Amino acid sequence: MSSIGILGGLSYQSTIYYYRLINELYYKSRGEHPEIVIESISLERFSGLLSQRRYDEISELLINSLNRFSAYNISAALIASNTPHFILNRILDRIKVPMISILDSVRSALQKDERKKVVLLGTAFTMNSEYYKDFLYKSAIEVMVPSQEDIRIINTIIFEELALGIFRKESGEIITGIITRLLPQGIDGVILGCTELPLLLGEEVNQIQLYNTSELHCRFLMNYLNLEKNNG
Repeated sequence: MSSIGILGGLSYQSTIYYYRLINELYYKSRGEHPEIVIESISLERFSGLLSQRRYDEISELLINSLNRFSAYNISAALIASNTPHFILNRILDRIKVPMISILDSVRSALQKDERKKVVLLGTAFTMNSEYYKDFLYKSAIEVMVPSQEDIRIINTIIFEELALGIFRKESGEIITGIITRLLPQGIDGVILGCTELPLLLGEEVNQIQLYNTSELHCRFLMNYLNLEKNNG
């Protein structure tokens, strides 16, 4: 049996979703449930540091939180949120447990499906940052984002609704409309780069696949654990 660490709280809705997904996937694969340890960070604390660009403090917060998993003999850990991955390369060498990156899981899925041009949806920070774009550009995958007004709208829905457990049909229709307006630009996929977005949207918009980063992340974790088990 594996022990898994979930760094959550960003938001609690996505943490719950990860917990359920991991248990379901693990049980389907092995016929038993894993041991899971959850370390939760305050969303408001993280968001405050992020808005002030206090990245060194964010690094220390993530490192200290992730390293607490080492006391539980964790097989692998993951961060149940896209945004903190912007800083992952700066902290990896100081983390004492194996880390499963959401970026690796997304790249693997896009490469498997031979996607070349995708839209990234997420928090305003994620959509306005370069970490997703730079990471996927190395694999010849172009990443585009909506207009600044649409970014503002999506960010508001995420923080004022989804992160608080509010899921409105109207908000889903708004985001679907944003995706639809981008279709003429030749996109062949949409990254739901906020772990709350899959709780609101389906799997497709006008036959364009939506990539659920939470599910991809959890499946990538299971692949890692199964590989470790077979090699062990």
